[in-house]
Order: sequence, then structure tokens, then C-alpha cells
Amino acid sequence: MTAHWARTSCASISPRRRDDGLGPAGPGPAAAEPAFERGRYTQHLELPGRWLERGRIAADDQALLHSPLGLAGHSVMGSLWFAAGQALPGARREALLESAREISGRHALAATSGSTAPEPCIVVLRVLGARVEPVMGLLTEVWAAWRQLAWQLAPCAPRVWRT
Repeated sequence: MTAHWARTSCASISPRRRDDGLGPAGPGPAAAEPAFERGRYTQHLELPGRWLERGRIAADDQALLHSPLGLAGHSVMGSLWFAAGQALPGARREALLESAREISGRHALAATSGSTAPEPCIVVLRVLGARVEPVMGLLTEVWAAWRQLAWQLAPCAPRVWRT
């Protein structure tokens, strides 16, 4: 299985913004950093032949940035995904979904998070927030649960998330 992931951006966002190319993805400067005022953010996620997702956010697209059907005024969005080379058995997929829903359901960002399985081999958690830290906290907690469920490994966030 080969997964393709690419993210490009051209924006007036502080260089301190996390942009390591792995794991949770999304724009989102901290409140003290400059606003997303110019440019665009493009994300491309692909599991060839299975799943393709592309998104583009332009700084001047006020409808998308502020609509309840878009980012609803939130400045941070995050996505965490679990992908397998073949369809996940139904019980395993449901366990991954339920763990994400249970964890996000008791989190402060419950109202702005959601989990789905867009393909039989993929589970995705998405979240919107006002600050990076709570979004990363939720993604890290779900990652730890998925690691335990999928591979029976102790919770441990990827090192790259701490850089």
C-alpha cells in the first residue's frame, strides 16, 4: 500500500506554525500570531485507487472561513486518519470509529469534531478549534487509542508531533 500525502500553502501565516508534513494537518496560527489574511492553503490526501481528498482554503473566501458549513470562524482545523491496505473488518473499523467518537465526545471540542469511515479501509477524525493545543490534544489522545486498538501497542505520540 502506498499512501500519497501533499500539502501546499502560500499564506501570510507566522513561520512558527507547525508544518512538518506528517500526521495531523491543517492551517491554524495561534491567537498571538498573524491572521490568515492573504494567500491559500491546499491539502491533498490520497490512498491511490481508494480515497482522494483535496481541499483549498483561500484567505479571501469569507463564506468558507465563517460559514457554519465551512470553518465557522475557527482558525485551526485538524485531521487524523487511519488507513489500511485492504478493507478493515467491520468490527475493527467500528472499534476505531467508536473510540474516536467516545474520546472526542467528552473533549472540550466535542461540538466541532467528527469521525467517519469514507472508505472501508479508512477512518478519519476531523476537528475545528480556536487554538492549536486543544486540537493537538484531541488528535494525540485518539492516536493513542487507535495505536492500542490497532496494534496493541502502548500509547505514544509520534516524535515528529513534538518538533
